Amino acid sequence: MEYLNHNLERLRRSTPALAASILESCGGILTMAASREGVPSATHGGHWIHSAYDPRKEAGSWAEQQISEWKIGELGVVLGVGLLYHVEAFGADQAA
Repeated sequence: MEYLNHNLERLRRSTPALAASILESCGGILTMAASREGVPSATHGGHWIHSAYDPRKEAGSWAEQQISEWKIGELGVVLGVGLLYHVEAFGADQAA
């Protein structure tokens, strides 16, 4: 979520009207919902995009699995949508 807030702040400085319309939007394709852990999660069409219980823990487990399958010297490219917990999990792994 920090990336979103940072980008919205930069957008607000350059294009305030666009940033305001994003912040005032009632939502788009994804619907925000609190996970049981309390951090935000998202749904689409009634299906959870991230874990309904603990999206950070789920993302960490997923990232660990991906890293365990990579071979030394391979380059991993991670793409995705949602709240980017899976991307943050790779950063957390590198910081540990």
